Amino acid sequence: VDESFEIRDLVYSKKQLHKYLVLLLDEKESRIYLGNSETFVRIVSNVPDSVVGRNDLPEQVANFSDVQHHRENLRDKFLHHIDSSLDIILNAYQLPLFILAPEKLMGHFKNITKHKNAVTEYVAGNYDKKTLPELKKILEPYVADWKQVKQRDLMNQIEEAANQQKLAVGMADVWYEAMHHKGRLLVVEKNFMYAAEHSGREDVIYKAAEPYNKFSYIKDAVDDVIEKVLEHGGDVEFVDEGLLEQYDHIALIQYY
Repeated sequence: VDESFEIRDLVYSKKQLHKYLVLLLDEKESRIYLGNSETFVRIVSNVPDSVVGRNDLPEQVANFSDVQHHRENLRDKFLHHIDSSLDIILNAYQLPLFILAPEKLMGHFKNITKHKNAVTEYVAGNYDKKTLPELKKILEPYVADWKQVKQRDLMNQIEEAANQQKLAVGMADVWYEAMHHKGRLLVVEKNFMYAAEHSGREDVIYKAAEPYNKFSYIKDAVDDVIEKVLEHGGDVEFVDEGLLEQYDHIALIQYY
């Protein structure tokens, strides 16, 4: 009927629901919410509301000469517990993360967290008494430009994967890892295309050069690798042109 469609057209046009995570902290409690453009609900998880007793009395700390020092230790223990629990949450929900906390507590959390690259934005303030509609309202300015939020989150994920040595960059390496079913998330610049040629192996390709070999020529290896990643349970996201220039315009985050 017409030229065949590309798989990227289907992926790019899929409905984008603005989903994000919110970690709400105060001195004694943590709450994690899943928010989107329609709802804002608390996630039921294994993160306890409090790992520190509320009656933190001096007589309970006979082994500490400095009560304030003891309280700081309890606070840090609490924050480490929350940060460890984020391992599970972020693995289950690979979404932008906003952290709401009093400024001083937020500073301590920034110093101990292993998930700096997962945080899209910190919002300082005392929000423990806020209702769900009020929390959603507070976050509205931060998610208004959703495209920027999403792209910042994707770049954070790429940086974290690189630190963990779980990132393939450039078309040849991305193709190789995708053919071995290692692709969790493919991030590619929109409109990036790559004409390639098969080698003697299915998992190795080369940049096509004229004259093309009609038996090994691939019109757009990007489209083929998108299909392969989706076929084996991975996901695909697009970013603005030029954003992945240092990664040769395409990057594949592998399963950890």
